[in-house]
Amino acid sequence: MFATAPVLVLKRTVIIRVVLCLFLAPVILGFAWGAYAALEEPADTTGAAISAVLCLITAALFWFFFARESNRRTTLYEDGIAQTRGSKTTELRWNEVTEIWFRAVKVQVGGLIGAAVGAAVEAYGANKGKPLDDRAASITIRILGHRGTKVVINSNDKGVMKAFEMLSSRVNPRLVEAVVRRVRQGETVSFGKMSLSLRGVAYGRKDPMAFQDIGKLSIEKGRLVLKKKGAWLAAQAVPVQNIPNLFVLTEAYAQVADGAVDRSALQAGRNLASRSMMV
Repeated sequence: MFATAPVLVLKRTVIIRVVLCLFLAPVILGFAWGAYAALEEPADTTGAAISAVLCLITAALFWFFFARESNRRTTLYEDGIAQTRGSKTTELRWNEVTEIWFRAVKVQVGGLIGAAVGAAVEAYGANKGKPLDDRAASITIRILGHRGTKVVINSNDKGVMKAFEMLSSRVNPRLVEAVVRRVRQGETVSFGKMSLSLRGVAYGRKDPMAFQDIGKLSIEKGRLVLKKKGAWLAAQAVPVQNIPNLFVLTEAYAQVADGAVDRSALQAGRNLASRSMMV
């Protein structure tokens, strides 16, 4: 248990519980009615038994997931994070965190018209410095420790973006310092398929793009975009969910790269989310 007082408590939304009620409750009632109907003349005891067993299994699953959702809590402390799911509590101290994975998908409802309106609103606010709205995107954050410990929070945890900002401020400075030190000592540090070294930024087995040749490294529509000076098309565009410690990479890059770096293009704003359209 953590000795410090809670800084932020993330309570679960009712969405999953509502979905369970809407989808599983009718199934349970259907199996129950099937068991009852099978016992009427002429009785089908085998059918009734099968329906009853299926009813009990579905009801048990419903109760398990409903109770786990009701009891699920994630709490952030000054020195770590704790998550309770059912009877299990997972604790992870900030100094034990090795990776933070982030995924955000902006769901656009309303087909082409809705997408056009959403694009217009986003374009209007693009230069306003507005952060990503966790109410308009499906967000998943995985926090991993060096002993395999894992805590996952998502959009069903109220205040998920506030939690992300808080855990990043407590974890990233330590990781950035270590990455910058290793790079300046001549090492190549990997972030998934992306890597950072004194030679520049590389993707996979390709040769690194030297810092002086990089025209832009930015986050655009849920991708980390690497573009060469004078080039129209991006050399690489990697989905942010494929890059562990995304903001450790961007901050370390800003510290070791030669010349000025546009930090505003690397912030956790609206462009952190990719797009998905639902009709």
